[in-house]
Amino acid sequence: MTKDKEKALKAYLGQLPPSIAVPLATAVEMDRLAGRNSLPYDVILEGLRPVLRAAEGDGRRVPTPLRLFCEPFEDLLVAAHGRGKLKGRIARSSIQPVWDWARALRAGAVAARADDLAGAMRKGEPEAIDEACGALWSEAGAAMSEALAAGPKELSGIAAKLGGKEALEDAQDIAACLVIAAETAEMRMALPRLVQQLDDECAAHVRDVFEAVTASHPDQACYVPLIVLGRLAHPWEILRVVAKIVRQHNDYLASQTDLRIVGDMLLHDLDSLAHDIEQTDPSRMDPDEISQKVQLFARLSQGLTHEIDIRRDGPWGQRLVEIRSRLAGRMERLIDQAAREVAAVLSVKRSPNPKRRHERHADLSRALDPERSARAESLAALLVACRGIASDMAFGTAVSKALDTVTASLAEYSPAILQALREEEEELRPIALAYLEATIAITRHVAGESEAELLRRKGLVAVGS
Repeated sequence: MTKDKEKALKAYLGQLPPSIAVPLATAVEMDRLAGRNSLPYDVILEGLRPVLRAAEGDGRRVPTPLRLFCEPFEDLLVAAHGRGKLKGRIARSSIQPVWDWARALRAGAVAARADDLAGAMRKGEPEAIDEACGALWSEAGAAMSEALAAGPKELSGIAAKLGGKEALEDAQDIAACLVIAAETAEMRMALPRLVQQLDDECAAHVRDVFEAVTASHPDQACYVPLIVLGRLAHPWEILRVVAKIVRQHNDYLASQTDLRIVGDMLLHDLDSLAHDIEQTDPSRMDPDEISQKVQLFARLSQGLTHEIDIRRDGPWGQRLVEIRSRLAGRMERLIDQAAREVAAVLSVKRSPNPKRRHERHADLSRALDPERSARAESLAALLVACRGIASDMAFGTAVSKALDTVTASLAEYSPAILQALREEEEELRPIALAYLEATIAITRHVAGESEAELLRRKGLVAVGS
């Protein structure tokens, strides 16, 4: 199959609805398990993968040796490495090349274990599948670790086969998880796919698994909490496990041992959020996106310090202060821009009468752009969303100043737009009504529903006068 045809086939398969894609994938996987080679299986499944991933949770798909191979490290998988490879995060794009490379190790011994697993799966014998799966993990983990312990020249060759340095480091993470797969199997089976809250009993169980793995494979033990981290609805709760392991409620030991990888990963995620916000052009920001990111930043940042005492002079504390400072600097600019854009919608002008220059009139010289109005409302919502978290994030003063600016604009503009509804000519009334609706929407966010409803009622009276 040519590259162009392969690309076209993948594009077509990626547009199929789940109702067709899932049964098709099942049929393809069954055909491959039967040992037939009549189809380009990898191409078909790769094309279907985006649809299958979106339809996650459908139980009709047939497990494959590759899918079972991934079970020990599936909680470490990410779509891509983004700003760079992080130990404990594995890009999905590395799975296939690592699998192809691992199968050839030890003169095909890993491939033989994969074939044994495929045979057990064809027979549908659960105990045989479990046994063959364990054998595959053990063989692959040992073979990969052995190969990855080679010198720089050999590692450079492996990296070329896998697709680069990051893929090589992914292979190292995969090997580590496979080596301890037997020890983590019960924990992985017992944990829900999404842990809404990590309770004390569960945290203690993870600690016990960590200590057992430390006794047998000390170099790989740090991956135990990372497996659990991948399933937590509130990632910072993994620090409960760390506190139990070091038997301290501060980061003194945790930040100086192999467990530092846990805190480093959480701080990396915090840093990534700060970086995304830093890269935002104030004049082009998406208020809803910024609001979501800054609130997520606040939850993660506050969660970190709630779960464990982070010393300001320690490595985690110093990095946390630096990340928060960067976020605060950018948010001050974004908040200032938001206030100015909202105030610009609430524009007033002086009376043309020299004797009444103190009076302010709503500027109705042009109709209100609906997009501008919607953006002003979203920006007002952003300001209010930041109000409750800004003090802890070190940009509280900027938010208070911005809200004061918007509140002052509302106080000046609201009576002016009501006056316009009472006095302006008929042809300007639709324009005035649009500005009134925008003012009510902004008031609802900044001053509350009761103030917005009061302004609406005053508007009705003004229209009827």
